[in-house]
Amino acid sequence: LELVRNIFRDTESDLVSVFREIGDNVPEPEAMPIVMKLGIRGTPEEIAELRDKLMGWLDECENLATDPDLEDQRESYSGMLAFYPRPDSA
Repeated sequence: LELVRNIFRDTESDLVSVFREIGDNVPEPEAMPIVMKLGIRGTPEEIAELRDKLMGWLDECENLATDPDLEDQRESYSGMLAFYPRPDSA
């Protein structure tokens, strides 16, 4: 549980810093942080498919982060992802 709290605190701190740095100088939409909360409803099969896609994207991120051929071209980004059953849906 403490790990979850630390992840959220660190992410909040990072995002606040990013938005303070941006200030009134709003960059192109592609350069803005993506921040959202959403609710998802689907069959167990649809939810499993979404989870598989997310896991594939996470693998892709990990591969990109560790690809030695891209070392000179890298920009650093952070992300936080939580995908879980809603507590009120049980």
